[in-house]
Amino acid sequence: MPARHLANDRYLLLDSDEFDPNDTYRLCEFLPGDTVQVVSRTISGDPQPIPVAETLISTTSKDRAYWDLLFRLVSDGPSVELEMTDLRRQAAERISRELDDSERYHYPATRRWMEKQGGGTRGADTDGTDT
Repeated sequence: MPARHLANDRYLLLDSDEFDPNDTYRLCEFLPGDTVQVVSRTISGDPQPIPVAETLISTTSKDRAYWDLLFRLVSDGPSVELEMTDLRRQAAERISRELDDSERYHYPATRRWMEKQGGGTRGADTDGTDT
């Protein structure tokens, strides 16, 4: 995702075709409008370190809690224990409504977590796989 250097290790992530706010299949940890701290990491045995966004500093995204919850459920798994803040509760309610929308994709991990929370489950088998 393209970014603009702000200062030191801080970058502002810019709009990109890589992020589609209507696509819940391709999840990003950080979104356009987020200011992130970047560190150098060696990845996949490549000796050349690359810059990697590591920490969210601030955001301008009104849907940040929604995308953060989706990303955490898929990356950490449906057994993840999350403090249910008001913003996360609102995000979970939105996901619950979307689970009943056959046009909107959600990962099985998201469906299983929502089932555990008592949220929408239509469109998922009992094992959490999509129907």
